[in-house]
Amino acid sequence: MKKVIAIFILLFAVTTVSNAQLIPFKPTLQVMVKGSYGLPTGHPDFKDNAKSFPGVQLELAYDLNSTWGIYGNFTADFIDSKNSPIQNTTAATSKQYIGYVGPRYYILLPANPLMKLYADAGIGIYNASIGDVTANTGNASITNISSISQTGVNLGFGGNFTAGTNMFITAGIKYHYIIKKDDTSISATLNNNGTSTTLTGTTNIPERSYVQFALGLGFKF
Repeated sequence: MKKVIAIFILLFAVTTVSNAQLIPFKPTLQVMVKGSYGLPTGHPDFKDNAKSFPGVQLELAYDLNSTWGIYGNFTADFIDSKNSPIQNTTAATSKQYIGYVGPRYYILLPANPLMKLYADAGIGIYNASIGDVTANTGNASITNISSISQTGVNLGFGGNFTAGTNMFITAGIKYHYIIKKDDTSISATLNNNGTSTTLTGTTNIPERSYVQFALGLGFKF
């Protein structure tokens, strides 16, 4: 009896593997919408002056085979300052717009087919739109501050968890590093008691980094 059971299990395993090999892989497009939360890390110019910040993301991923895919992400972050850059002033919320692409490697979990883990890397453009600065007393303000674009890279780890036939929950964590940019031209408008003056100059934009957590919903096509 034990031999019969053993033979049956062996035949079942061989049949299952054979069937799996016969089923061709079907490339899939995934569309994900996420909410995110960033924590500044490591670089004093950013960590000491920026609060933790929320964001929204739209991500597209295309699976090339069962283990490799490519993806692209567009993120909008909303960053408030801990301290205004000028004494006795208030700084409005700054916005960071990011676009990056990269490869994604899936970690297969045969014991749990409803969950797929992945690791990925990305490179792209990080554009910061600085908020206006307004004096706490009087009528002075600094507006029209030029946006700043820098190149950045990131590394991430996450997972997709099946929630329906073509729907899944996605969660992940990613480390972002934005590269320093020297001799950057900047401009702004100084408004003081009805008089506007254009300010121009060059400056070195320091590197910055942060860890970002994301959670959202995805759809397969």
